[in-house]
Amino acid sequence: MKRWAVLPIAMMWACAGTSATPVRGPDGRKALLIEAPTQLDALRLAHEKCPDGYDILNSTTSLMGPPRFTSGTTIEMLISCTWQGAGQSEWYAAPDPNPCGSVASEVDDFAEYWAAFSRAEPVDPSPQGSAFVELCESMPPHVQLCFKKDYRKAHEKMCKELFVRLDEPRRNKLNAALVR
Repeated sequence: MKRWAVLPIAMMWACAGTSATPVRGPDGRKALLIEAPTQLDALRLAHEKCPDGYDILNSTTSLMGPPRFTSGTTIEMLISCTWQGAGQSEWYAAPDPNPCGSVASEVDDFAEYWAAFSRAEPVDPSPQGSAFVELCESMPPHVQLCFKKDYRKAHEKMCKELFVRLDEPRRNKLNAALVR
């Protein structure tokens, strides 16, 4: 009998950290960032938000606590809803066909970000105008989106991971243009 009294409390605790936040996906489309304590909770919320189906764009699992004594997990799932009759859901927005076209005004912010990321000093002066746009355009499409401050803030973990995994020639190109 006592077990049944604990079960509702445990279920409330498991769902307490579950949320769905509207964000832009790596391709510029509208997406939902699902955060939950378990994979099952994340999938349930994804199904609730997208009853006609969804695509999982990215998924991460984080363990909380010191290595041998984890106190729980956090699941993050980036999803895009689909409609059966239509191609996409209300969360769909066409990807930005030219994400680098509007980054020229953000060069100083990105130079500071890249310097902190690379643990180096930013160059002075930073590349301006078309030189910065060309630098952006030389990067893979998902990385180009991370040149924009608002996108980078909204997708901090993903952008950091993209820059960590950036191939050496492109990383060297960014270093040569932006840091000493």
